[in-house]
Amino acid sequence: MSIDTESETETEREPPWKIPKQAMSTDTESYSAETETESESESGSESKSLKEPCLRDWLSLPRDVTASILSRLGAVQIIESAQKVCTQWRDICKDPSMWRCIDMWNYGYLHNMPYCPVKMCMHAIDRSRGGLVDINIHYFGTDELLAYITERTSNLRRLRLIWCWYVSDEGLSEAASKFPLLEELEIFSGNTGKDSMAVVGRCCPLLKTFKYNQLGFGLPSYQSDDEALAIAENMHGLRHLQLIGNWLTNQGLQAILDGCPDLESLDLRKCIRVNLQGDIGKRCAKQIKNLRRPHDAVHDYPFIADSDYDYHGYDYGFGYYDYDSLMTGESARLQQSSSDEIKVKEISYISINHLKSRDAEVVMEIGVGGSNAAQFKTNKWANC
Repeated sequence: MSIDTESETETEREPPWKIPKQAMSTDTESYSAETETESESESGSESKSLKEPCLRDWLSLPRDVTASILSRLGAVQIIESAQKVCTQWRDICKDPSMWRCIDMWNYGYLHNMPYCPVKMCMHAIDRSRGGLVDINIHYFGTDELLAYITERTSNLRRLRLIWCWYVSDEGLSEAASKFPLLEELEIFSGNTGKDSMAVVGRCCPLLKTFKYNQLGFGLPSYQSDDEALAIAENMHGLRHLQLIGNWLTNQGLQAILDGCPDLESLDLRKCIRVNLQGDIGKRCAKQIKNLRRPHDAVHDYPFIADSDYDYHGYDYGFGYYDYDSLMTGESARLQQSSSDEIKVKEISYISINHLKSRDAEVVMEIGVGGSNAAQFKTNKWANC
């Protein structure tokens, strides 16, 4: 059943995605109080330094210009902040055209959020009124949420699922069967694999870009061509393929080159089982216009960073996490944090939370450098 859309009396009641204050943990309240105190202190010092009031009349901007500005915000910022500024902005924020692309980016510490991201995402989807073409989901994606999307749009062109461990092969397969126009799919560190890839390839004939990236943890001797073969056998029309941290071998790479003849770009960074020496390397160089090799730097990928971490002689590739590399492209949002202390808390929580979900025991070393940098290093891995 659809989440109720807003009414004129919405300001008099809590929206459906809000979590009651009494449901928030004591830790959350103390953390919020701490950050509020810091914010008040900073705002107080800023107000003293600003002697001249801002005379800019934002309401005089043309509606399309205001809409263009607001559309650059994420869904959470629009719903929780921007639409509450004034009646004109609220009216713009409720326009279905504002919700063709939904960005549900978040830091990942879901238990500290004052709202339910799933319900808020459903509300945003309802606002699109069937016009949704692009959605970006971080951490909280589920099979049920994907099903909700399929019930409300068949026009989806782009889907990103980042750290969504509650999306299964079955859930993604069911959704893919109802997204015939899908052109781009990105999955980072999830719970899906070769079975759903095969269904995506068969049900989404317009798919041109597929990104299936992992952290790359595993036993030193582990290798698998399962995903590579699923891609080669079912995604013949691909133009762009990214497989960072995959465990494919030269055999899987050979199958991809044979099965995807129109491939223009191929990203094999951190694919440590691939050896591009000899004929296979020559073929890649000839067939692929933009080739990223296994040992190329990954500093431009938003969620992982370069590393020289070595575990008993094996390069796992992801021992160090750098703030700027970890969130490249998202750094503007992270820089809104008021202090290095808060940034470190946010980043360390994301990493520790996820790695625990992979049954990895981690000891973190956190250090802050500069105004917007934080680094932390994994010292021990177990049960990887």
